[in-house]
Amino acid sequence: VKRFEKIFTRYLTRKIGFEAVLRIRCSRGLSLSAFFGNFFVRSTDLLALANVNPDSAIAAQVSIDEKLSATVCFQAALLYTSSKGDRRIRVHTMCLPTTSDLADVYNNFDLKATISLIAKIGVDRSMSGFPLSDSREAIVNAVIDSFGAYQKTMRQSRVGGLLAPCQGHLRLFPLYALAMLKHTSFCAGCSIKLDDRVAAMLTLRFCPLEQILSEIYPQLYRLNEILQCDDGRWPEPLPLSFEYISRDGIYLIEAGSAIYLYVSANTSVQLIKDLFGCPYIQIDELHTPCYVVKILRWTYYSCKVGFLHLFASNAIGNWKFSYFREDSPVREAVVRRLVNDRSESTHSYVEFLQYIKREINS
Repeated sequence: VKRFEKIFTRYLTRKIGFEAVLRIRCSRGLSLSAFFGNFFVRSTDLLALANVNPDSAIAAQVSIDEKLSATVCFQAALLYTSSKGDRRIRVHTMCLPTTSDLADVYNNFDLKATISLIAKIGVDRSMSGFPLSDSREAIVNAVIDSFGAYQKTMRQSRVGGLLAPCQGHLRLFPLYALAMLKHTSFCAGCSIKLDDRVAAMLTLRFCPLEQILSEIYPQLYRLNEILQCDDGRWPEPLPLSFEYISRDGIYLIEAGSAIYLYVSANTSVQLIKDLFGCPYIQIDELHTPCYVVKILRWTYYSCKVGFLHLFASNAIGNWKFSYFREDSPVREAVVRRLVNDRSESTHSYVEFLQYIKREINS
């Protein structure tokens, strides 16, 4: 109830524009070839939107039609009606430099924009009647084409490894692509309910960049030490693999719109009692975790731990919160988020890199 109240309150009080019209222009030599999101296309550069708000986003695919000048410009003009009935217009203009050096292109690879665009394209294809396997294949091919082009352009090869630039985020592309393949939207197999898959697809279709990356590749934290520190340090996230989960730890997984608390079997008895108010065997993932939230909020006000403040202030608000014992029958919700490990239908991260390398060489 509290979560619904907070979400509904934000829905009613956030800034919003109605009856919006969006026109995007770009410099000569560039053209907008496709749009992805929730809208109605009126012309090649004009979109009609029922409303605009800070919790949604659209993607536009840009094509290069001819040789570009030293700089290119993009301009987005939004005409909308405010909640007070005023008709307003907002214009954003962006000027970007171009380069003929492909090394600069690879080193400035935008991981957020690329993953968001590929996710929205995959969802659009899947919801337009194409098989899910087509979207999965397109995700893999995007990685193969990118790294194959880099290896060919740089005219280098690495025996036994995959060549990637030392700078920039292109080297993380395979990791996030693999995480996308394991996301509920694109995961193969019959274990995913249709309603869950469609809900996940709709989330990727309209949500902004940061939420898409968090949905696809969650953040994993070990809470044992965080609960005891008082210096306000922000913890470093762990790789998403069971290799980094010990039998005596409590782990938090922040995954977009959901938070999971995973409690290992050999965790300190006193820590479990302090956090949950009950022995390990009595932890029930089906109960609303108000007690845990109260303890974490008390920890924040006592120790000023900024990380726990963020968690506690959102645990029964913006995020869906669940917690599981190590032997819980529904722990699969946590295991599925550990994307670095091998799953029933997809490679582990190491195996995926080896597969990409073989495909490039062939």
